[in-house]
Amino acid sequence: MTEQDEKKVRQMIVDVIGKPLEEIIGRLNVLNANVTRIEGNTERTEKHAERTNGRVTKLEDDVSDLKKVNIAHFVQCPNTEKIINLEKMEVSRKAIAAFSWKQVTFGGILAGLIISIIQLLIK
Repeated sequence: MTEQDEKKVRQMIVDVIGKPLEEIIGRLNVLNANVTRIEGNTERTEKHAERTNGRVTKLEDDVSDLKKVNIAHFVQCPNTEKIINLEKMEVSRKAIAAFSWKQVTFGGILAGLIISIIQLLIK
């Protein structure tokens, strides 16, 4: 085999192996770029989650403080008992009103029946 034949064979080997390798290397570069982009998105997502978790923790603390203040206010407020009594009175008033309307309606029906019967007896 001559030197020229040897060079041709080497060039053929490089052509056969080289092109697929170049394609593989190109695809690997694209994959590398995608992985880098995904890692950047992951870091941004983690930072956003940390900020959100911080806000949620602060809001939970605020709600807890408000619950404590509300309970203390309920216990210490001089009007709490008055409000409870007014609510009970309102329930009682509604019950009496409903019962009274039933009595008035029944009385009206009974009076109408009696008047009708008397008119029938008179005729």
